[in-house]
Amino acid sequence: MKFFNIFKRNLIVFSIYILLIIIAIVFYGLIIRLPLSKSIAHFLDLIRQVAPLSLISLGQTLVLLVGGIDLSVGAIASLANILSANFMKGEVSLIPISVFLTLTICILIGFISGIVIVKVKMPPFLITLAMSSVIRGAYLLYTGGAPRGGIADEFRSIAREWIGSPIGNAPGIFPVAGIIWIAVFVVLLFAINKTIFGVELYAVGGNPRTAWLSGFSPNKFTIGIYMLSATLAGMSGLMHSALIGGALLHVGDPYLLDSIAATCMGGTTFDGGVGGIVGTIAGVLIIQLLNAFMTIMGMRETGKYIVLGLLIIAILSINHLITSSRKNINSY
Repeated sequence: MKFFNIFKRNLIVFSIYILLIIIAIVFYGLIIRLPLSKSIAHFLDLIRQVAPLSLISLGQTLVLLVGGIDLSVGAIASLANILSANFMKGEVSLIPISVFLTLTICILIGFISGIVIVKVKMPPFLITLAMSSVIRGAYLLYTGGAPRGGIADEFRSIAREWIGSPIGNAPGIFPVAGIIWIAVFVVLLFAINKTIFGVELYAVGGNPRTAWLSGFSPNKFTIGIYMLSATLAGMSGLMHSALIGGALLHVGDPYLLDSIAATCMGGTTFDGGVGGIVGTIAGVLIIQLLNAFMTIMGMRETGKYIVLGLLIIAILSINHLITSSRKNINSY
C-alpha cells in the first residue's frame, strides 16, 4: 500500500524511467544489436558523454521549479568554453585560476539576470533571452570570431579518464565525468529533500506570496537560483572544454533546447513548484539515446531540432493532462 501511494505521487517519474529502460532495450538490442557486455560499456560511455547536458539540465530544473526559465544557459556554456581555453592556454599551472575566473564570470551573469527579473518584474523568458543575446555578442567581440587558447591535457582527463581497470569492452569501471555530474546530482538531491533549501524551493515556486508570509525571501532565493543555474551552465561549458580540448563558437547552443526537453520530460512543469531533478536525469539519458539513434539514421541537425521540438510539445501536453487530472480529483 505504501509503495502504491509512492508510485501514485511520482507517476511521471516512474513512467519516464520505464520509458528509459524500454528505449535502452530497443536501442541496444534491436537497433544496433550489441551483446550485453558491449551494451553496458556503451551505456557507461553514454553516462560520460551526457555530463555537460546533465549539469546544465539540473540548473534548468531548479529555475523551472521557482517558476522561471533560463534561456541563457547555452550561451553561458559557450562563454565558459571560450574563456576557459583562453585563460588556460594549455598550461596545467593555469587550470585553477582559469576555472575560478570562468565560474566567477558565469555566477555574475546569473546574478545580473536574477536581479533584473526580481527588481524590474520582467518575465524571465524575455530577460534571459536578452541576456543570451548579450553574451553571444560579447564573446564574438572578445574573440573576433576566432577563439584562442587551449585546454591542458591534465584538465581533459576529467572527461577522458575512467576509474578502475578495464572490464570487458569498457575502459574502466566508471567514467570520471560521470562521477562528477552524479556527485552534483546527489548533493542537490540531498539539499532538496533534507534541508530548508528544498522547502523554500517548492514554496517559492508554488506561491511566492505564501512563501513570503512563511518567512522566506522569494526575491533573494530566486536570484540565488539563477546564480546556481549559471554556475552549473559554466561547469557544463568547462566539461565540454575537457571533452573537445579547445574552444569553439556556440558549442553550448544545442544544450538550451535539450535541457528544456530533458527537464519537461522528467515531469517538471512551467507552473513552478512541480517536478524535480530525479526525473530530469532520465530525460537527459533518453535524449542522448535518441540523439545517438538519429545520428545512426543519418538525420541532419535540422531534423533533430524538429524531433526534439515535437517531443517537448508531446511531453508538455501529457504532463499537463496528468497535472490537470490530479487537480480535478483533489477538487472533489
